[in-house]
Amino acid sequence: MDEETEDRSINYNLNMTPEKINDNCYVSVKFEKKTSVVYYVGKVPSHYSSTELKISYLRKKPGLSWSFFLPDIEDIHTVYISDITMILPDLQPRAGCTARMARLFIFAVNLNDYNVQ
Repeated sequence: MDEETEDRSINYNLNMTPEKINDNCYVSVKFEKKTSVVYYVGKVPSHYSSTELKISYLRKKPGLSWSFFLPDIEDIHTVYISDITMILPDLQPRAGCTARMARLFIFAVNLNDYNVQ
């Protein structure tokens, strides 16, 4: 892991409060199962309250380790702020790629330590 990515992982792993999570930002959300913990990446369209957020989940692209895309049918749910584990960095515009590749989201943060689905 390079130093810049490592620094971003540290900087975005915060104690979550409503003030730190802006509308239209990207976050990772923790789901605790019986025997494991999994994480999902989503966009925050809005806040419901000081403890709950509306999340539009992204899908992980099969075969490409850390590429995500918006599903054709939105996957929107309510989550508690306490389930947010990381605010992901803003996306940078992708230049010089096909329209299909432009639909993919790649975040400049190391997600290797998380079981991202």
